[in-house]
Amino acid sequence: MNNNTTYPEWYPFKQDKSGQKTLRDDEIINFIVDRYNLYSPNGLKDFIKEGYEDWSEFLERGQKDRRQHRLIALGVCTDARLSQWFIEMEGDLFRHRFAKNSNWEEKESIINHLYEFNGEKLWKTLFELEEEIEEDLHEVLGITEHTSKRVRTSIHGSYELQDILGNSKVIALDFRYATTLVKNRKSILYNGWIIDTVEKLTTTIKNRFEELLENKLRSDEERVKYQAGGEIKRLQEMINQKLQKLVQNRLEYKFENIKLEGSFQNHYQKFPPCIQDLMNAVDTVGYIGHWERFQLGIFLKQMGMPVDEQLEFWYNKAVDNINLSFDEFKKKAGYVIRHIYGMEGGKVDYDMPNCSTIQNKMYCTFRHKDIEFITSKLNSIVKDVKEEDKSKITSILPRIIDATLRGQPNLACGFYLQLNTDQNPEYINHPFNYMREFLQSVGSTESIISDEQSKLKE
Repeated sequence: MNNNTTYPEWYPFKQDKSGQKTLRDDEIINFIVDRYNLYSPNGLKDFIKEGYEDWSEFLERGQKDRRQHRLIALGVCTDARLSQWFIEMEGDLFRHRFAKNSNWEEKESIINHLYEFNGEKLWKTLFELEEEIEEDLHEVLGITEHTSKRVRTSIHGSYELQDILGNSKVIALDFRYATTLVKNRKSILYNGWIIDTVEKLTTTIKNRFEELLENKLRSDEERVKYQAGGEIKRLQEMINQKLQKLVQNRLEYKFENIKLEGSFQNHYQKFPPCIQDLMNAVDTVGYIGHWERFQLGIFLKQMGMPVDEQLEFWYNKAVDNINLSFDEFKKKAGYVIRHIYGMEGGKVDYDMPNCSTIQNKMYCTFRHKDIEFITSKLNSIVKDVKEEDKSKITSILPRIIDATLRGQPNLACGFYLQLNTDQNPEYINHPFNYMREFLQSVGSTESIISDEQSKLKE
């Protein structure tokens, strides 16, 4: 790693220069619990120096924070289910801290780390890109290296707000590492580079962080399995067991004794927009991509749909059944569905992924659809509401569009929820988070997971 001294203290890939004391088992468990508590929406705290008498205390806090991360990484690296959970949680934590707790110099050092491969720099400032391609991008594309933010006051008129965090700075990423943006034309694509503000690219940068963390966990898994001594393996097992209990008892996405009644389609309005769109695609086209099918399949499973019923669902809806009997369909296309239920492959009984993984690998309305599609979707909602409710709806629509344009799909989804409920969440980080808020708003006692499925959460 280069420029290690400029990494912010919270950055988990920052290396410690000095040795650290050995921790007792109870201290390790406390470290794990402290880190775990950061993962809840209410646990995200700004990593700033305020409240510390001197710099050494702040540095000590950073070392503790990074050590917590590494201990949990040790505990999850040999556990496929917990590894995915850890990547999702750390990705959300990274996004929050990158956006709010890093100045431009620190952001630059992080991007250097994430977008460097075999000595090749896979990102540029706009000035560097102009030098490389010998183009005046302000003249060609009408963009400058730094977009200004303006604040209007009644006394002084408008003035430029200094962007010390660098969120409005325009940069360019190698298009191969921003495939979602390339596919959906959410940013400017020019000469093999995706060009946009750091704010709009933050989700893409977060996804890259998650890729590197996943690679690190795979490397850790190999070392633990084949090189680690008995004490390391003991610690790994102790941490893993503690995390198993913590994650299983997590309340954020726990729906006990809840069961959907009647047809799945009857509950369409309760579902998050990503699931609504996937359902529409299956109904109208009869086909969605592999990861989208995985996403909808897990959702159906955690709704309590038995595997045989889900196989019938896809056989009746999808185009995969052309010229196939049901038995032939189960052999050909049924593998993926059985895999979701832990009946094939690695025998992992998958839980619904959070929005971080969905945005990175699967389908998110506000990340993967263009503004025209989203505007059309919102306009159709306006047509169906009562006249007395239209003022509320029309006041929310610009917020959804603005959050989408700024590359904040979680915020856009939170605003979308407000269209049909009295809830006022600012951030949606899981499909079940969306549904819980919806059901609480309408006072519904319906549940989302059958009794049999809810036992997995106890």
